[in-house]
Amino acid sequence: MRGRYLLAESLGVFGGSLAFTGLGLLLGLEGTTWTLALLAALPYLTLPLDLLAGLLLDRLDRRTLLLAGVWLRAGILGLLALLPKEPLFLLPLAFLFQAVLALDLPAWHALLVRLAQGRLEREGGRLQAAQLLGDGLGDLLAAPLLLLAKPLPFALGGLLLAGEGLLLRDLPAYPPPRAAKGEGLTLRALLAGLAFLLEDRRLLPLTLYALALSFLSGLALALLPLLALAQGTPPALYGLYPLGLSLGGFLGSPPGRGP
Repeated sequence: MRGRYLLAESLGVFGGSLAFTGLGLLLGLEGTTWTLALLAALPYLTLPLDLLAGLLLDRLDRRTLLLAGVWLRAGILGLLALLPKEPLFLLPLAFLFQAVLALDLPAWHALLVRLAQGRLEREGGRLQAAQLLGDGLGDLLAAPLLLLAKPLPFALGGLLLAGEGLLLRDLPAYPPPRAAKGEGLTLRALLAGLAFLLEDRRLLPLTLYALALSFLSGLALALLPLLALAQGTPPALYGLYPLGLSLGGFLGSPPGRGP
């Protein structure tokens, strides 16, 4: 995989991390318990869209799907920068951002299989390291930027995602398989994908394990910074807690990528 693509994805994740860490701090300082709970639950509320993403990948060009998602997310962060910083405006747009991201990630994974050219473990580790590096930088810088000016992390995040879109313009086309052409996006097709997952004895345990791990890390990521704020930690240090999680994942990505 070309270094340009890794840089692009790192910039995009950096932008998203700036916005969502800043949003978490903003709601932690000014929001209610319910708004914080909804923000923490957003990745799980968009889980059904992962199944829809599989259907879209079988019917649309992966490159087109990925680039459309990148530019949509850049636009959403631009709106977050311009709109009043009230939960009524912030949370619906944050949900839309997560929904588009849920459709984008499988497109990246499909492209990775093609770009890796037989080195899937190695290239997968490099991609994950690039993503976590961007995530960690966003965690670190979001709080100081928000304290300088509330629109800053959202505006800069949108610009970084736009930069990702520009860097990914020369991604190779990756059309869907011929066998899937002409099939519609039906409820039957969606349920068939879910049934396949539930019936496969290899995939189901791995999926449940990934969900449990994601739930526990998400719970810790949502609670630890808020507990720190309640104990009097300066808001500028809010991002140090999610930064620790990103740093651990970044350090583990190269050893875990395989030969």
